[in-house]
Amino acid sequence: MRALLGIVLLVLASTAVASPRPRTYTVAQVISQFPHFRGHDIAIEGYARFDRLSRQALLYDTLASFRKRDYRRAIFLGFPLPTFDRFVLPDGTYALVSGYLSEDSHGSLGVYPGHLYADRITPLHRQATPRPNQAMQRTAR
Repeated sequence: MRALLGIVLLVLASTAVASPRPRTYTVAQVISQFPHFRGHDIAIEGYARFDRLSRQALLYDTLASFRKRDYRRAIFLGFPLPTFDRFVLPDGTYALVSGYLSEDSHGSLGVYPGHLYADRITPLHRQATPRPNQAMQRTAR
């Protein structure tokens, strides 16, 4: 009986199909070679910014672009609205976001280099970005 159970488990394990993990790219790579990536499942690394009021998010290529809010150097992130709050990270977090890169959509205003329909986000490390009132308190002392 135990041998039969072992064989059944072995057969089930060998027939299980794992979906391949998408390759990881930076925001700069995706922007520079957008036609190559559109219409594919990919994973993108960058600096995340979430707007909780509009329930929208962007992924920037560099910390400088993040600080300047340079939308030309950012990928628009679309999350499922009912679960948006589950995905939110502190602003400035360097994260890996995976999902489907739209073939023709360029974000809510149509001005972003790309639109990723995200299904997973993983923080890689947190970028320390002081809140404005904290920075003002430090300089006022």
